[in-house]
Amino acid sequence: MARSASLTRFAAPVGGGSARRRMNASIPSTTKKQMNKMKNLKSRLTAWIGLLAVCLWPMGAPAAGHHQSGIIGHVGERGMSDGWTVVVSENGKVIADLQTGRDGFFEVDLPPGNYVLTPFYYPPPARPGHPTPDFVIEGPSTPVTVVKNRFTFVVLPTAFPL
Repeated sequence: MARSASLTRFAAPVGGGSARRRMNASIPSTTKKQMNKMKNLKSRLTAWIGLLAVCLWPMGAPAAGHHQSGIIGHVGERGMSDGWTVVVSENGKVIADLQTGRDGFFEVDLPPGNYVLTPFYYPPPARPGHPTPDFVIEGPSTPVTVVKNRFTFVVLPTAFPL
């Protein structure tokens, strides 16, 4: 029994926290402050590296509903500002009414398929203060095929003065 008591006596100081407390008590307070600063710096640096890794991680594939194909178009040779283009599917359903920009361009995301594009134009009033005409000038229809993962570029001809 005396032997087990002596083992217990030697084992306690090795595993106990008293040695660690004595070591911390011998470190000057300025060194403790520097150690705390280093810990804070290390945690900040780790956080920034983690954030950088998340930002640089390659993005996954787009969602299933996101189209990677469509039509980019231009109405007329010189560009028809503030004109419209109607996109109709091959079964006759109107998919979109697109207004061209000031430069005559338009863009629409579409799934692959066959479409018909028709430009039209509302003529401006003859003079300021007069009513806008109640008719539409329509250009010729143009068939367009959209291929998967591609944007089709098309220039729509116009049959009306720009």
